[in-house]
Amino acid sequence: MSCIEDESVDLVVTSPPYPMIEMWDEILTLQNPKIGVALLNNPSDAFEMMHQELDKVWRECYRLLKDGGMMCINGSPVKVCGLLHVPLIRNFNYTTTTRE
Repeated sequence: MSCIEDESVDLVVTSPPYPMIEMWDEILTLQNPKIGVALLNNPSDAFEMMHQELDKVWRECYRLLKDGGMMCINGSPVKVCGLLHVPLIRNFNYTTTTRE
């Protein structure tokens, strides 16, 4: 997305890969080969590294958004202790008035 000008997009709609779902493991490992090693040896590290790769995408999407722009992310709900939990983006900062 580097060829797209900063603050030039009104709306971003995305359905990202979900960490720790087997069908996405290979794709995320291509982004960071250490993920593949961690999947075998320490899955919790792999999970964190997968989120670090996705954090790069969120920062790039934010770079593209105009002030007042919107980003819609299709997330996968999961059950935690029998309750429906919709994961949210970690550490995603935004502003509605001016850019920092």
